Amino acid sequence: MQMDFCEGSCLSGDMRTKIARFRHKVFVQRLGWELPGVSNGLESDQYDRADTLYITLRSAQDEVVGCARLLSTTGPYLLKDHFPQLLGSAHVPCSSKVWELSRLAADRPAGAGAGEFEWAIHRLLAETVRVAYEKGAHQLIGVTYASMERLFGRIGVKAHRVGPSERIDGRMVVASRIELDRTTLGALRIA
Repeated sequence: MQMDFCEGSCLSGDMRTKIARFRHKVFVQRLGWELPGVSNGLESDQYDRADTLYITLRSAQDEVVGCARLLSTTGPYLLKDHFPQLLGSAHVPCSSKVWELSRLAADRPAGAGAGEFEWAIHRLLAETVRVAYEKGAHQLIGVTYASMERLFGRIGVKAHRVGPSERIDGRMVVASRIELDRTTLGALRIA
């Protein structure tokens, strides 16, 4: 497995397509999300921009088997634009020190156990945190399933719920933040 990160401005057309195909497989086919930016088996949206940071986990066959997306909260981002109600009474972040994590996903190959899936998420999250930290972030925020908060906890990362949960498409969705502090960096073996 190989881990990479790249800004949208330098992402090759081939890699952009592989990421969009992987996201379609996970978010549209597997999770059943109804998303506006879906066509021909590819998923992308208005947040896939030149300044977007992409973290990918690739197989030996160069297929994307995991991805994450980072956006600075100084510009448009998913939580602010589409799910601000999940912040409750908290202010909407707009800071170069706070980045949004979205589209975090890893493939669970046929026959793979939960441990292998957690390992892939751990690696993806570790690389995502490392990249965000190097870009000056002190905190990550994002919209996620409540079950992902629990998964983060199992790998030693404390996700703090920001506001109320909401049922969307039959699943509990929350806004969470992760402090990029010593505890998080240590749990992910960064530093």
